[in-house]
Amino acid sequence: MESWKTVESSTNWGRAIVALGALYVVLGLGWAYVEISQGTPLSNAVIISSFVAGPGMVVLYGGYRLPETEINPKFYSRIIGWCLGGIGVLAGLLALYHLQPAASISNPGRAILIISAFVLVPSFAGGLNDARAKSNAFVLERTVDLLHKSERIADVGGWEIDPETMEVYWTQHIFEILERPWDEEPPVDEALEVYHEDDRPIIKNAIEAALEEGEPFDVELRFHTPEREVRWLRIQGVPETVGDDVVSLRGAVQDITESKEHEQELQRVRERMEFALNATDAVVWDWNVETNEAFFYPSAESLYGTTVENWEDFIDIIHPEDKERAQQNIEQSLETGEPKHEEIRVVRDGEIRWIEAPGHPVEADDGSKRMVGVARDITDRKTYERRLEESNERLEQFAYAASHDLQEPLRMISSYLQLIESRADDELTEETEEFLEFAIDGADRMRDMIDGLLAYSRVETQGEPFEPVDLDEVVADVRDNLDVRITESDAEVEVDELPRVLGDENQLHQVFQNILSNAIEYSGDEPPQVLISAERNSSMWEVSVQDEGIGIEPDEQDQIFEVFQRLHSQNDYEGSGIGLALCERIVERHGGEIWINSEPGVGSTFTFTLPPEDAHSE
Repeated sequence: MESWKTVESSTNWGRAIVALGALYVVLGLGWAYVEISQGTPLSNAVIISSFVAGPGMVVLYGGYRLPETEINPKFYSRIIGWCLGGIGVLAGLLALYHLQPAASISNPGRAILIISAFVLVPSFAGGLNDARAKSNAFVLERTVDLLHKSERIADVGGWEIDPETMEVYWTQHIFEILERPWDEEPPVDEALEVYHEDDRPIIKNAIEAALEEGEPFDVELRFHTPEREVRWLRIQGVPETVGDDVVSLRGAVQDITESKEHEQELQRVRERMEFALNATDAVVWDWNVETNEAFFYPSAESLYGTTVENWEDFIDIIHPEDKERAQQNIEQSLETGEPKHEEIRVVRDGEIRWIEAPGHPVEADDGSKRMVGVARDITDRKTYERRLEESNERLEQFAYAASHDLQEPLRMISSYLQLIESRADDELTEETEEFLEFAIDGADRMRDMIDGLLAYSRVETQGEPFEPVDLDEVVADVRDNLDVRITESDAEVEVDELPRVLGDENQLHQVFQNILSNAIEYSGDEPPQVLISAERNSSMWEVSVQDEGIGIEPDEQDQIFEVFQRLHSQNDYEGSGIGLALCERIVERHGGEIWINSEPGVGSTFTFTLPPEDAHSE
């Protein structure tokens, strides 16, 4: 609001100057009219009128053209002040003269009008000069203020060196950047002491080359604050030459400590990334979908054995059987905005190599679509996985064959023992009967162990494809199967609402039945108390089975998931020692983990993770 008042006031002063000129024009013409009407000759009246109206026309025209000059409107008042001041001074002097006893003016009004008109133009000219000077001073002051503020905002200071005297001039902000308490600029040699000892030759040589050869420079170097903190400066210098002589050297200083630290951190990140890429035989890739340009860092050759500059180049090196799948994955990722993860084969130098190339669609600052990711050679891993899979298959076949082959002689032993017991019952001594019972029980336990081993070996080969599974229904079936044991042990089994997961329903049924059976079996003297619950943790569901049983010693907790590992004797608690190992293998097949938290005398909590039903199937 104040600025608008200032503009309006300046405009009014400009109008006042025009009005003053117009007033003298009117007075000059009016005076001529009166003189002519009183019989004054026309020529005399015109001459007198021109003495008054002429200066008025000058001021009128000058006031009208005033906005076209470089004079700031806020100083128009100086011009009108000069004009009115000059008129007032002349009018006052004439009045004093007229009042003198020995002198008088025959026509004071005409004298004042004419003489004030004579002084009007010089006063107007003096006002113009004064207003112009004030305007220039105002512009200079505002420019200097703007420069100082701009220096602070940009954190830039200016400097100049006189080549003849080697005197240095600094703007105020350089003192602030360097945090020095100097009252005035130091000599060049003293100023150089501010910079880091390793960087002084850089700036010294740059200044010498600029003064001697007229070469501009742009250098970055360190300096010490009074507290010995090391900061970074960017110093630029541009010599001004006349002919071949350098007459001045001017430049700018900018504190770039923050950007330098960011640059150094970026360099450290780049070095770590290069180390990681080299260590993993990987490359970073960036594909511009709009321009179909591909960029690889460090290079595509290190991974693909050839240059890859666009999508077509990449498709050309993909194994024929994987091309369609790779294109579909890319198109789907771009359409949905979801990242892609794929393993494909490429043909490099006639050899088939496996490449893992996850990618993520992004939108660049200019709105273009891009796909970025990291690709690496996983041929060795795939070879190891294939050999491991083959080895596991052979082991599973061996375990199945061995356990299957053991079934028949074990069945024969058990059958003949029972036959002996039934036919020779009257002839056996009490001790013999006890021995037969031990042998039959051992054979039964051996059969249970073989059945467990068979189930363990079939987790991968005999498993069903994953599909959505309702864990509430699974646990309900398990409780029905264990209904007799639950009733006999007076167990209380509480089940929270359970999620739907992606998995093999039969195998998950085995997991819950084994863990719930253990919770009932190892409940101690009190009736079993069991709580089954679940919660979402990141991308997996965590399912927990908590009991208040006898618990497990901390140093024994890692052993319970091993095959045939038992913590108690067969006389204390029944079992084959393979149930929890089977649970672990089933959970691992589902991409999860299983662990136990237990305290002796307090109880145990078995926790395992399972994928949600919307997870990608295996």
